Amino acid sequence: MLMVRVILGRCYLHEDEESLDGLPCKRRHCFTPDCTEHRSRFDSVVAGTNKRFLEFLLSDEDACYVQYCIEYDRIGELSECVIL
Repeated sequence: MLMVRVILGRCYLHEDEESLDGLPCKRRHCFTPDCTEHRSRFDSVVAGTNKRFLEFLLSDEDACYVQYCIEYDRIGELSECVIL
């Protein structure tokens, strides 16, 4: 498991079940990923806000880096955890 640090910038909260093909337009009431009228886009998308896990979609790979690599073994109800 990786624990990462992420810089989201201006993020779009995507709560719909349908998928996105790109970063949405930042213009009010537009928010479409295939907009050709406006140049400004969101820096990232946070998806799955109504689920157990969140997904973070970034436009820049330098906005994310691994802080910890966590290795663990699950044994019954208890688990051992080793942080490298």
